[in-house]
Amino acid sequence: MEKLKAIQFNFENCESEQIPIEYIPYFNFENVHTNLSHRWDHEDEDSDVLKTGLECDAFTMIADWDRVNTIETWEEYNLADRISKFHDLVDVDLIFKSGKTKNIYMPWEDANYGESNALMIVLKSDSSSYVINRKFSNSTFLEVYIEKKA
Repeated sequence: MEKLKAIQFNFENCESEQIPIEYIPYFNFENVHTNLSHRWDHEDEDSDVLKTGLECDAFTMIADWDRVNTIETWEEYNLADRISKFHDLVDVDLIFKSGKTKNIYMPWEDANYGESNALMIVLKSDSSSYVINRKFSNSTFLEVYIEKKA
């Protein structure tokens, strides 16, 4: 089993930020499956390219709010505040200590003219039933939930 270094959040506006795995006591992807796609946008591109990617039906992450919020973004907000305000997570890169990455797309339903994900719920909480690690006993949590509608 490969060891994780970080999770990179990739947002709708093409901004990306990494969260060290030490800030995240829990995450889960449900029903990860392969997606095959073809898109030929421009005449000068190859017309025969088939792309594969991973998608999930649901994603849950619990992280230490204060630690995540030490990460600065291009926006005027630090990362936990930015995630909470904009709800625009498109996909996640799992970054391994070996340097390998694995990209997984989130379920998406347009909101706010396509700039936000209507399926994304973000909470700030003082406790989480997912976390029993004593390193996080005094933490405030950033809880992110995204789930495809049935």
